[in-house]
Amino acid sequence: MLFAVLTCIPCDEDQLALISEIRRVLRPGGLLFISDLLLNGDSRNRERYERFAEEYGIYGVFELPEGVVLRHYRKE
Repeated sequence: MLFAVLTCIPCDEDQLALISEIRRVLRPGGLLFISDLLLNGDSRNRERYERFAEEYGIYGVFELPEGVVLRHYRKE
């Protein structure tokens, strides 16, 4: 089970590497449940998504004042 784990891994390649490793160790017939954070429509989040979109090349990636980089996702 991954709950809000991908949010902490903003880069697509790093996320794919994680999923690849999970697939490698997951037993045949095993299940992987992923739940993560969706894009928020409030003005604070829209502003930070837009502010960091060019820097990270992905809408939804943003930095917190503490220096942590996070990512929220489109529903699709």
